[in-house]
Amino acid sequence: MQLRFGSIAVGDITDAFENDGTWFGKIRWTLPIDDVPTSQRLQEFAEFCKDWFARCGSSRSADAGEFDRFDEVVSSGNWIIEDTDGIYRLENAPMFADGTNGEISWIACGRPVRTE
Repeated sequence: MQLRFGSIAVGDITDAFENDGTWFGKIRWTLPIDDVPTSQRLQEFAEFCKDWFARCGSSRSADAGEFDRFDEVVSSGNWIIEDTDGIYRLENAPMFADGTNGEISWIACGRPVRTE
């Protein structure tokens, strides 16, 4: 499986499984770290997710409203996952619990669109 943000390849997903409508897996970030603003913003978002998840399980607070500053990433409609079954559109941005390399979760919008 490959995670994409529009035409940009973000990472490879392995060990994917679905539970109660939410998908989980492991991601290996393949997006190059460069000066392209979109790449930088996606990197910032993944690192923010890691920090946010760490604060959720600690005495530090984590508020869902903090994601608002990434609205152009979260609610863009550009997130897709390509698989042998086709292309899955995501409802919103996936969550990167471990930043750019580790656990990822997402909710797909229905069945995949066939690519054949």
